[in-house]
Amino acid sequence: MEFKPRRNHFLVSIISLLFFFSCSESGREAPLVVLDAYLKKPLEGALSSAAYMSLKNTSGNKIIIKGLTCNNLLAEFHQTVIKDSGMISMNKLNLLTVEPKSEITLVPGKEHIMLMGKRMSNKNKGIKCDLILESVNSVQTFNRVPVFFEIRD
Repeated sequence: MEFKPRRNHFLVSIISLLFFFSCSESGREAPLVVLDAYLKKPLEGALSSAAYMSLKNTSGNKIIIKGLTCNNLLAEFHQTVIKDSGMISMNKLNLLTVEPKSEITLVPGKEHIMLMGKRMSNKNKGIKCDLILESVNSVQTFNRVPVFFEIRD
C-alpha cells in the first residue's frame, strides 16, 4: 500500500491532534479555583511572610489540600489562635478541607500560609507555587493546582 504525501500529512495531523487533546487538561476545568492570592511584602531582611487567598471547590466532592510546594521555599498552612490569656500563637495545620460547592478564605488573623526561606525578597513581583491535592473518592484527576502569590504592601 503506497501513501501519497498529502494523505500522510493529513493522517499525521489527525493523530497528532488526537494525542494532543487526549493528554491536555485544558479541556477540563480544575475542581479547585484559586482567587485573589497575595503575599504580604516581606520586611527588609525577613525570611518569612504570610500569604492569603480564597479557594473555591466547584466540584461535588470534598477536596483535601495536603500542602503547598514552592521553589526553594518552605510553605505551611497555619491558624492564628488567641488563647484565654490573650496571647496569640500560630498552629501549623496539616491540611485544609474544602467541602463540595463551597469556598474558604485564608485571611489575616485566621488561617493563612507562611512562606519561609532565604529566597524571600521584596524585589520579586510574586511567588509561584502549587497546591498539592489529595485524591478524594479516587475520581480526582488533578493532583496539583498552580498558584501565583502577588506581592502587596
